[in-house]
Formats: sequence, structure tokens, C-alpha cells
Amino acid sequence: MDFELLGEIRNIEQVARVRLVDGRIREAEIHWYEAHGVGRTGFKIIRLFPETQ
Repeated sequence: MDFELLGEIRNIEQVARVRLVDGRIREAEIHWYEAHGVGRTGFKIIRLFPETQ
């Protein structure tokens, strides 16, 4: 994983705060992989949202 998940995955849109490898914190649309009986096993950023001021 090339980012750190900082917040909850919220509602069906799967939006969460992440810290990128360069230190920036952004909102992102996250998809995850699940293994039966194990749960979430990996995450992938699908879209980064623009930084807000």
C-alpha cells in the first residue's frame, strides 16, 4: 500500500482521508479487497479529491 488510511471508510461512496507517501493528506475514493473469512486484505485509491482550503 502506498498510502496510510487515516479515517473511516464512510457510506457507500467509500471516501476516506489518506496520507500519501509525500506526506500530503487528501480525501480519496477507496476500494478494498476482501478474502472470505478474513475480511479486508488490501486497499486501492481509485480517485483523489482536490485539496480544499
